[in-house]
Amino acid sequence: MKDLHGKQAYITGGSSGIGLETARQLAAKGCHITLFARDSQKLEKARQLILNFRKAQAQKVEIFPMDVTNPQGVEDAIKAAVEAAGPPDIVIANAGQGHGDYFENTTYAIFDRVLQTNVYGVRNVVASSLPYLQEKQGHVVIVASLGGMAAMPGYTAYGTSKFAAVGFAKCLRPELKTKGIGLTLVCPPEVPTPMVDEEIQTLPKEFRAVKLMAGIQSVEQVSRTIVRGIEKNRFVVIPGFLAKASYALVKFLPGLLSNWVTDLMVRQHSKS
Repeated sequence: MKDLHGKQAYITGGSSGIGLETARQLAAKGCHITLFARDSQKLEKARQLILNFRKAQAQKVEIFPMDVTNPQGVEDAIKAAVEAAGPPDIVIANAGQGHGDYFENTTYAIFDRVLQTNVYGVRNVVASSLPYLQEKQGHVVIVASLGGMAAMPGYTAYGTSKFAAVGFAKCLRPELKTKGIGLTLVCPPEVPTPMVDEEIQTLPKEFRAVKLMAGIQSVEQVSRTIVRGIEKNRFVVIPGFLAKASYALVKFLPGLLSNWVTDLMVRQHSKS
């Protein structure tokens, strides 16, 4: 999708973090923007911000409350958005739920909440958008995580959900291709967002040390990568040199070596 001008972009988790910044960058390229999130007040603040970055006054910026874990609610919100703003050319499934802690502290309720948001939430958004995307020969973006490519301690809930999201994207890609729909899977390392700020409260320090081996990317950097991925119709996008190197370590040297690095980091920081 080389020319984004005039395209309609739907973005879940659009009131903050990666979703909001991606909306800002797409608006600057001439896209109409439709944001979805749970908090109506935050959505309105996000809408006011995006209005300031439009390339032209004619660009629409619409907002709709949505809980991605509610399949009927997602379907209703997508239908309302289509009626108000038009069908999507781009759908960015970005809404996510984070959690980091020892497994014994991760209750069933926490585990279920993370998977409901990060797996079923993605499924619900893609499923409800699919008829419109097929009509427009559009593009799907699934924002997963490097934690869905490389297993990290402390992420039994979050990592499991992101591995599932990655698997979903890989299974979905050839199906969408036959319908003329592009798919970009984004797997960033740590990104300073409200979700990560909350996660830090419970993530043990030795596990955080392992996570930081892959580096940190800003929301601006990750969002630029997302926009380029759409423009160039790339499938897997991993922002940042250290993140790419970490992915390569797991991909090309699986098993003993990658496990040894993780085990060593955990042992060293457990002693400190």
